[in-house]
Amino acid sequence: MTATPIPRTLAMTAYADLETSVIDELPPGRTPIQTVAIPDTKRDEIIERIRSACAEQGKQAYWVCTLIDESEVLEAQAAAEIAEELKVKLPEIKIGLVHGRMKRLKNSK
Repeated sequence: MTATPIPRTLAMTAYADLETSVIDELPPGRTPIQTVAIPDTKRDEIIERIRSACAEQGKQAYWVCTLIDESEVLEAQAAAEIAEELKVKLPEIKIGLVHGRMKRLKNSK
């Protein structure tokens, strides 16, 4: 199952041959992760913080998007669009894109 159960995954768990596992403790020595939601008005500031953390300090950052492709219904930017924007604004950092519609081999790179 995924970290955020979706209806198909839940149905596969209940009716198909999908085993579940429970992770009830963190790995030893795990560094705490900080998750924040920041308004779009601070986007340029966040991009600079990412530049500092990744290019200068050798850290990683994840930019999580609610959409894979553009939507006429939802007012949110698509992951592919954000990835392209970040590639332009952060050329010194390797930007990757992973989403659920990608083939398994491409996801594991």
